[in-house]
Amino acid sequence: MHTGFRKLCLELAPRHERAIVLGATGSWAFACGVLCLQLLRGSPPVDADIIVLHDTVFSSRDRACLTQLGVQCLCFDCLDAFRKELLTETCASIFSLLSLAKFACFDFLHRYTKLLWLDCDIVVQESFDDIWAYGPLALSEEDDHFYDHPAAKTCAINFEGSFPGIDVSQPNLNSGVLVFDRMIPDWEERSAACLAFVREHKKRLRYPDQAVFTMLAQAMAYQDNPRMHLPNRFNCHPRNPQSLYATFVHCFGPYKVWNDGLMLASYPEWQRVYKAWLSMGGSPYQGKMENSEYGQKNIFAVLRHFFALYENGEKALATMHKELVKERKLRTHWERIAKILLEKKNGVDAEGKNHAE
Repeated sequence: MHTGFRKLCLELAPRHERAIVLGATGSWAFACGVLCLQLLRGSPPVDADIIVLHDTVFSSRDRACLTQLGVQCLCFDCLDAFRKELLTETCASIFSLLSLAKFACFDFLHRYTKLLWLDCDIVVQESFDDIWAYGPLALSEEDDHFYDHPAAKTCAINFEGSFPGIDVSQPNLNSGVLVFDRMIPDWEERSAACLAFVREHKKRLRYPDQAVFTMLAQAMAYQDNPRMHLPNRFNCHPRNPQSLYATFVHCFGPYKVWNDGLMLASYPEWQRVYKAWLSMGGSPYQGKMENSEYGQKNIFAVLRHFFALYENGEKALATMHKELVKERKLRTHWERIAKILLEKKNGVDAEGKNHAE
């Protein structure tokens, strides 16, 4: 299968030895722009090229905004002709072909010594310079705070049933943050091998890209190589209390920082950078937002609301307690009367004499 990854590689113009690669559809251009701004506004400045692989829907205006930031934008349409070969109808309804763009990172190693892939639903909270020490292929176990069911925490979730050569009892590995370097075995041909694997087994893959990296990590003895284990702080889900201190907060799943008002209020810095993206002329998020009443507030306003709910709840409980005390006294009173009436009915007076005799 000719993929065109090598052609994309030739279009790169390296300025650094390392690169950060993102993939974004046109509808996610705003998320991509915000992430690029976060990466570029870090301290110290990021010592890597930033490359955005985008689809054909990505607007020229958004490309111009990213180019203005020094980001290299490459149209990733080389797999369009193979869509039906690579994704089932179910997968195609959930994932874009850009989910497979991370395979291009293997070919990009022709131009860079190290590569970092980041999904665009990531919030950058602090410097991540130490991530480059990991490799040759590094990724983290998926944050289990995302899942409600224990069975979903193993890599079996990536496959439809058991899979030959894969230990599905091993922890699930999240492919949203990936580090690549040239020590990966057969990296020159790895992108083609990954696509061939997806094409051959597409009906048995629930999450194709994650399934591929699970296969590769297990083949490289991930469990025995500490340098392949990215710490959770590089791929922390917002539900995890440790996300407050995480380097990268990864909003995988349906709720993103931009489509849920509560989450948006929890990350005011993301809001600030998003406004900077809009001021550049970048496209806005145009989808729906849940809990929108919180979206323009900060976390302290949300906390005040929760404290108010708590106080109102305490007042309601106190009122209920008073009513229960009154009810208990009233019930005791009527039980006493009922007892007296019952005793008289049976011919027993209050002194215990039986008048029936």
